[in-house]
Amino acid sequence: MQSDILYRDIAVRYGLRDATSLRQLFVYLLSNSSQLISPSKLTSVIGVKSPTTVLEYISFFEAAYLIQLLPCFAWSVKAQSLAPKKVYVSDIGLIKTGAFSFSKNNGFLLENFVYNSFRRYGFGALNDKQLFYFADKNGSECDFVVKSQENIKCIQVCWELNADNQDREINGLLGAMDFFDLKEGEIITFNTEDLILLNGKKINVIPAWKKRDLFCE
Repeated sequence: MQSDILYRDIAVRYGLRDATSLRQLFVYLLSNSSQLISPSKLTSVIGVKSPTTVLEYISFFEAAYLIQLLPCFAWSVKAQSLAPKKVYVSDIGLIKTGAFSFSKNNGFLLENFVYNSFRRYGFGALNDKQLFYFADKNGSECDFVVKSQENIKCIQVCWELNADNQDREINGLLGAMDFFDLKEGEIITFNTEDLILLNGKKINVIPAWKKRDLFCE
């Protein structure tokens, strides 16, 4: 089915002769959902010479509603366009059937699910319900900045909080909260629930199944 979509909806439609590179890029994106991508670095991965070709292929995937890109938050539109973007897969089932991975990557799957949920409720980068990721100069990252006309929310997503990832996840969220001068943030997990009070800020750790109303607030 995946090959049929790539061939019929993209290769034939756009007159592409190099279907192998197209398929290799798509498998790479499936295998790296919820992660940053760099077109210049992907040229060697799929065996093409120009990042422009990679960007063109990615635009074909977007037009076919196979993937979506999430921009980094910046006050300047130009800065947003220059920053790396994160890739999300529109149908998580494609990750299950087409990705190449030696691990389950449950955290990335949960993040992709949360992103898709936001999109279903109309959040994007080009309307009044905006969605971004956040990265600061120190390399800390927050998965989602949810910006509407009424407020801004900073949300981190991880499968679970444990000794290996707690500092990274919390510090990434706190960095975004400091940037936007927020006193409260959230970490969405698979099944972990907690309340963290730190540096005068409140972090609600909430299982995804308890956040049915999150995406329509």
